[in-house]
Amino acid sequence: PAVLPPRATGGTEQSSRRETARNRLGIPDGTTAVLLLDVLDEDARAVEFLQVAVDLERQGGWFFVVAGGGPLLKFLKERISSTHLTCAAILPASALPEDDLAAADVLCALAGPPGNANVLLQALALGVPSVVPAAIARSLGLEESVLALEGPVSVEGLVIALENLRGPEVRARLSEKAAAGARSFYQRLDLVRGWRELMDRHDGDGA
Repeated sequence: PAVLPPRATGGTEQSSRRETARNRLGIPDGTTAVLLLDVLDEDARAVEFLQVAVDLERQGGWFFVVAGGGPLLKFLKERISSTHLTCAAILPASALPEDDLAAADVLCALAGPPGNANVLLQALALGVPSVVPAAIARSLGLEESVLALEGPVSVEGLVIALENLRGPEVRARLSEKAAAGARSFYQRLDLVRGWRELMDRHDGDGA
């Protein structure tokens, strides 16, 4: 799919959107909100995501949001009910991904290649720290802009990654790298598009 640039938002607008989004998603004040935003099939790894919520619930201070629809939606809702999980919610995705991303302290973009590049890049542009399979990070040239998971996605690996991002200072540093990585990606994309347009004009003149 085409990679779409994110819409720019100012600081005041982003702060207001964050508050609105967290209220809409039912995220309790003071919690670290972890978002999975994808089509809810096996590739999204939403089952593992909810198991992480189960494992971390006893720590307190976490809230996990699954936003989307798909073939696993009913199963995931039953999973929350059967585990009596109180720190997680499943909701439809908003029409605009940034309306959900604005609420997140961390995004888990766990699908394998090609992944959901548009959602990931919008998250990075908004400065949302993101946990991503290393293969996806490398394919987009974003290894330094995310917390990359080496090897297969696992519950244990996700727990470790999120615990590493528990501190606000750590997330703030990764947020800066995320925004810088998104800017660099779109600069490279513009360069490639410009080069292709130049070559197309050259080929047209030579026809």
